[in-house]
Amino acid sequence: MHELTDIPNFSHYKADLHRGRIYSLISNKWLNPKANKRFGYVYSTLKNNNGTAIPISIHTVIMSAHLNKSPESWKPLTVNHIDLNKENNSIHNLELIEHKDQFCDIVRSRMGQGERLSNDDVRYLRLIKEILKVKGEYAQNTFFNYFSERLYRSYTTIQNIVNNVTYQDIQLTDKEKELINRIRLQHDLVEFGISELIA
Repeated sequence: MHELTDIPNFSHYKADLHRGRIYSLISNKWLNPKANKRFGYVYSTLKNNNGTAIPISIHTVIMSAHLNKSPESWKPLTVNHIDLNKENNSIHNLELIEHKDQFCDIVRSRMGQGERLSNDDVRYLRLIKEILKVKGEYAQNTFFNYFSERLYRSYTTIQNIVNNVTYQDIQLTDKEKELINRIRLQHDLVEFGISELIA
């Protein structure tokens, strides 16, 4: 068994840097998180030293343990999977790089080429962001990286779109806003334990 490493701000857990996995001192078991179907990264929810449950990617936890620093300390750098396998979270497969470098050659070669994103694409990005925020599942860097690869646009381009820096004339439709409010209501009802009232 490899030596386990402390994780800054998460003293109830230890990291196996070589295998890219997390051991819980609370349950005395290895965590067995699955890859997020939406983005492909492996996520888990850890309780920090204040007792707050924090959704966090395993690659971020492994890098944090390796550097003995919190993720905030290495911004604006991001963690990159060297072999492009988002489920391989061994420290040997991780590196800190700038966002602009976090793309394989085929993706990078297609960035900035082709037509301007459609109005529907822009609204879709903003709609997905708002839905994820309502559900407490919005991870900014993961979101920007995922759609950068999917739409062959740069990280900054996606960031500017969803933050309304660009395409300012395009707004969510009333129907889309209604959908967000409906999801927010469902989420809040579930939080209060009255999900059975949801039709």
